Amino acid sequence: MVVAEIVWVLEWYYHLARPDVVERALAVVHMEGLSLPGCDIITEALLEYAESSVDFIDAYNAGWIRHRGLRRIATFDQKHYSRFEGLSVQMPGADVA
Repeated sequence: MVVAEIVWVLEWYYHLARPDVVERALAVVHMEGLSLPGCDIITEALLEYAESSVDFIDAYNAGWIRHRGLRRIATFDQKHYSRFEGLSVQMPGADVA
C-alpha cells in the first residue's frame, strides 16, 4: 500500500511522468536496509506500469495473481484487466464456463 501511495503522490500531486515515478519508486523499493515483502511483484508491477497505460495498483494486482499461478480474475474493471496477458477476466457473479 505504501508503494501505491508513493506512485499516486508522485504522479498526481507532483505531476511526474511515469518513467520518473518509476525511477523514484524503485529507489525506495530497493533501498539498502529495506526488506520489502513481495519486492519482485512490486518491481514487475512498476515496470509494467511504466511501459503501458495501466494503473500501478492494477499492475500489482495482476502480478500478484500471476505469481500465485492463477489465470482468472473476477472484477468489475474488465476494461483495464483485459490488458494483462495471461489473465481471463469475468464479471463477479457470472457463470464460469
